Amino acid sequence: MKRWQLILLGITGLIIALAFTKTGQKIVTTAAQSITSLGINLVKYLEGAIRDNDNNHVIYKDEAGYWTIGYGHKVIATDPYYPNTNIKTISETEAVNLLANDMEKAANSVRNYVTVPLSEGQFNSIVSFVFNIGIAAFVNSTILKKLNSGDYNGASNELDRWIYVTKDGQKIVSDILVSRREQEKTVFLS
Repeated sequence: MKRWQLILLGITGLIIALAFTKTGQKIVTTAAQSITSLGINLVKYLEGAIRDNDNNHVIYKDEAGYWTIGYGHKVIATDPYYPNTNIKTISETEAVNLLANDMEKAANSVRNYVTVPLSEGQFNSIVSFVFNIGIAAFVNSTILKKLNSGDYNGASNELDRWIYVTKDGQKIVSDILVSRREQEKTVFLS
């Protein structure tokens, strides 16, 4: 993004669609963006799902040891799922609804904290990233700082640093996260 474009955005303070292109994608201000099927399918693919013989989603512990159900929904105290209750499976419809709600929370954080325009690929990639690491981690991340300074390449390179899980008190490289970040980076740079 050219300096004069950033200045124009700052002066107008309006949420506008920009007529500029990047790799054939329309670049719009973040506040006007929504999750696309690319973003939803990316997260569904990256999260996967554990199912029973009836094709219901089964609760499981993820690589970091968190109770999870559906497409990467981390179970919290207010959820009606095991270990809070005896509910250990949900339908595909319930899993998709959880995913949509969780992704909307991630998308809202991107809309609220990213101050520079993002392409569709960049937006979907960052939403997937926030979905995975959580809003608090994103708000305090170098990725956000680099994005907001207009350093898109630097931000994409920061994805490579988010590949660790903590197991038994030690940070270890997760092959799953290495693969995930590669996919998110590919989408970001598309």
